[in-house]
Amino acid sequence: MVEAQIDDVPGSADQSLRVYFGVGLPVGMTDFPTVTFEPKFYGLTTNTGSIAGAVIQAKFAGVGTTDTITLIDSDNDDMCSTATVLRYGVLECHVKAKSYSSSFLVRAKDTTSNTVYDCANDVNTNCEYSTTLTLEHTAVTNPSSTTIQLTGANA
Repeated sequence: MVEAQIDDVPGSADQSLRVYFGVGLPVGMTDFPTVTFEPKFYGLTTNTGSIAGAVIQAKFAGVGTTDTITLIDSDNDDMCSTATVLRYGVLECHVKAKSYSSSFLVRAKDTTSNTVYDCANDVNTNCEYSTTLTLEHTAVTNPSSTTIQLTGANA
């Protein structure tokens, strides 16, 4: 059950109410057609990958672990061989092997409803992606047991 109490709404404020759940849309919420949940796509954790594929993460508001979201390229093709919402607001995409020679704006797509979401970030470059033939690195460090950090050009 969700209860919300609004005590004051200034006249100049946006009159819509946005509610986000960490696990996506609660069971039975489709029975209330006046309640909508619209994901907001805010950007990528990395904007450059290899033509052989990459693993990137996308940042969202309003996307939970039961949502079916993927990333699409400028040709409306699915960029991800697998797309998994790891936790609220974080989508992991295993980018398919493909050459994207120039940067383009990535968009998100709900694979159940086929709804497409453009970049909601004021800085569109946060949603751009391209590939490079080589990832030139000058150092590799292991800051934790689950992280490898590459330093250098296109790293």
